[in-house]
Amino acid sequence: MDLPIVKIAIQFEQDIPLARQRLQQIAKLAGFSVADTTRLVTSLSEIARNALKYGENAFVDVAVVSEKQRQYLQAVITDDGPGIGNLDDVLAAVDSGVSNVALGIRGARRLVDRFHIESNKGKGTVVTLAKRLPPGGSYVTAAHVTQWVDQLAKETPKSVYEMLQAQNQELGVVLGELKEAKEEAEDAARTKSEFLANMSHEIRTPLNAIIGMTGLLLDTELPPDQRDYVDTIRSSGDALLGVINDILDFSKIDADKLDLEEVPVDLRDCIEESLDLVAQKAAEKELDIGYLIDDDCPAAIIGDHTRLRQILVNLLGNAVKFTHEGQISVHLGCTNLSDDLYEVEFRVQDTGIGIPPDRLEVLFQAFSQVDTSTTRHYGGTGLGLAISLRLAEMMHGRIWVESSGVAGEGSTFFFTIRGEKTTPRDRSHLVTEQEDLRGKRVLIVDDVPINRQILEKQTRIWGMDSTVVESGPAAVALIEANEQYDVAIVDMQMPGMDGVQLAHTIRQHRTPKELPLMLLTSMGAPDRDQARLFAVSLVKPIKADVLHRNLQQALGGQRVVPSANMAKTEELFDSGMGKRHPLRLLLTEDHVVNQKVALLILGRLGYRADVAANGLEAVDAVQRQIYDVVLMDVQMPEMDGLTATGRIREIFGDEFRPRIIAMTAGALKEDRDSCAEAGMDDYLSKPIQVAELMAALERSERLPDADEPSGVWAVVPKKGRSSTNSSLPKPEPSHQPEPSHQPEPSHQDAPGDTAPEIDTAPEVDTTIAGAAPLSSDETVALNADVSEGLETLRAMGGQGLLNELIGIYLEDAPGMLTAIGEAVKRADAKELERSAHGLKGCSANLGLSLLAKVCFELEDAGRKGTTEGSAKVLAQLEACYEHIVGLLKSELQKS
Repeated sequence: MDLPIVKIAIQFEQDIPLARQRLQQIAKLAGFSVADTTRLVTSLSEIARNALKYGENAFVDVAVVSEKQRQYLQAVITDDGPGIGNLDDVLAAVDSGVSNVALGIRGARRLVDRFHIESNKGKGTVVTLAKRLPPGGSYVTAAHVTQWVDQLAKETPKSVYEMLQAQNQELGVVLGELKEAKEEAEDAARTKSEFLANMSHEIRTPLNAIIGMTGLLLDTELPPDQRDYVDTIRSSGDALLGVINDILDFSKIDADKLDLEEVPVDLRDCIEESLDLVAQKAAEKELDIGYLIDDDCPAAIIGDHTRLRQILVNLLGNAVKFTHEGQISVHLGCTNLSDDLYEVEFRVQDTGIGIPPDRLEVLFQAFSQVDTSTTRHYGGTGLGLAISLRLAEMMHGRIWVESSGVAGEGSTFFFTIRGEKTTPRDRSHLVTEQEDLRGKRVLIVDDVPINRQILEKQTRIWGMDSTVVESGPAAVALIEANEQYDVAIVDMQMPGMDGVQLAHTIRQHRTPKELPLMLLTSMGAPDRDQARLFAVSLVKPIKADVLHRNLQQALGGQRVVPSANMAKTEELFDSGMGKRHPLRLLLTEDHVVNQKVALLILGRLGYRADVAANGLEAVDAVQRQIYDVVLMDVQMPEMDGLTATGRIREIFGDEFRPRIIAMTAGALKEDRDSCAEAGMDDYLSKPIQVAELMAALERSERLPDADEPSGVWAVVPKKGRSSTNSSLPKPEPSHQPEPSHQPEPSHQDAPGDTAPEIDTAPEVDTTIAGAAPLSSDETVALNADVSEGLETLRAMGGQGLLNELIGIYLEDAPGMLTAIGEAVKRADAKELERSAHGLKGCSANLGLSLLAKVCFELEDAGRKGTTEGSAKVLAQLEACYEHIVGLLKSELQKS
């Protein structure tokens, strides 16, 4: 039976202290302690203030209620406000404090024994608070209540001073409780972090073993059905590892244990890298992807490249997951806030299934998904957007989404970050008119509006006269109307008439010389017959520098080297390297996104790598199974790369340990020196360049298997670790393999993949001291070889990287050549092998295959323990070298 006591009307916030006083008096009469009384009246205050925010009037009813022989002192707060439309969402948001109402509810609910809220749209809100009467007292009856009411009526209101004094006492109690709660929360956070760190290690250790062992199993001969089983285990293990990484990443952010870097971030590079990570899955679903950057955006800002890319990859990954047809685009806009400070806005738009409007508010909450039913079609942890939200906030930005919820109209995710403008690497050729392209007429044929917009904008920036049409028949009509164009860019996938059909039709009117065609595709390279129709095939998303280079070559009438961003290209990624130069790899990296990038690159090179998230896991892994190479990040939690390297050297010594390659964002000499002092064998600076990674892997050799006698495979000797004046070798794009392992030469092979076979090495009858002039045939061959090698490198990494590699070569090669000459003079076969090997690799880095071929002859002689006949080969080497140096210096002067 409920026993009414008192009803209090509240119209202004000044009325709340009276309600607090009345409830405090009743609680005292009912035998509550000071602490329990304080909890009850504090809860009343929080809810009453919220009630006044949304309504003009509020009422408090205080009563004693009975329930199963238990009695509660209950306060019911009623308001006449608009009510809460979706109460479930509000209650779900209480712990996060997402809404204003939730802030008051969260505090009150924590302080009382019983809490209940009811609300309907337009009908106000009713909140019930209840605190159980203290045990030991008599059961409260109507007589008790009558007595209490009489006593309350006789009491005169306290003076303002007394009321404030009482409230101060209450406040002191509350502050003490808050301090205690804060200390408890901090202890809980520390405990949680320690628990997650320990559990991370305990969970990942067996999981890494599963992934590692399945990797070994996949390298053996297996029947097709067994290979399928092992592939399933491997992919499931990788998926589970991704879930664990998400949870740990979120925990680090939640515990404020995540620090952001402040380094120059090239915004175009960051977008392109993010698109590359999802390009393959997008291509499998035949989705168009691209990006657009506003003209007023800075090229680079100070920020955290890895975390910015993590947000983009999360949003793009979701876009690909929930889009079944159409396109995905990234748009970059900027606002100048003051001087060099910019707010950068990223917009990721898709044509997917959309998001229901009633799910938009909870989308960024941890562990939430659009479809939370047990029959949901899409998996995932529901942490990606929550992590993205926190990262955007850490970068002084925000994130939000717009969607109509209609399938096919898709969703648009927005997020902003802030950063100071900084000087980027020189890419002026992408944002200004180009002399060799200005005034050229280009026909753009694509059925996707965003693709047409991107191509039209970029070609107009270069001064080209762009004509844009959305279909093959429209393009044919222009050609038949005798419209003249210098080049045409044609999409592969178009309704009605695809790119190949359009090319056949155009070829009936224009020859390849009259109108070169460039094919855009998300499906990989066309077959050989189709490829003859086009000057080049480019894989979407199109990178501006790749488009620029290929337009220049196509308009120059040259056969274009395949694009560096083609999904299955052999130019940048030597897909056969894993078979030609097999290695067992362990990638040690704590950033999930960096793991994905590195694994993607290694996969494109034909390698499968296991992953360790820190030094502890790496030390465990190398003791569990044999790895030839450990790619070791330097800065990691729990155990850094330098400490882990020392532990591995202690365990294995220097004879049969894996080769350790440092990977670090630090690019100073001090960083390189610290890695060398720790015992690392090689050094790669981040972001990792494919060519440098290939070079580091070429410098590594396979260790003996467990069942092989020691010494069958030679561990990389020290000669391979100090080929330059630095304590670690300078990273080189690639190394030249021995001719016996080379495939047939092809103009599409990556530099360092092959060396053209020479039936008999040309002999130059001269002394060591002076190189005879080259014959005209030799000069032509060398000119062509150097030109092809440099052009391939330019296509891979741009003119800047090419210039840097040439500079390194011109600095290091003379010393190597001198060392070769001294070795021949002293008949020192061992030194001849070492020094010739160094110059061979250095030359192969620049694609100087003929020079590398000559070096290999000297290296091979030294390996066989002889220097006989080396004088003639050395003379030939010096003659070739002298001519090539002149060509390289001319290249530097031109650029």
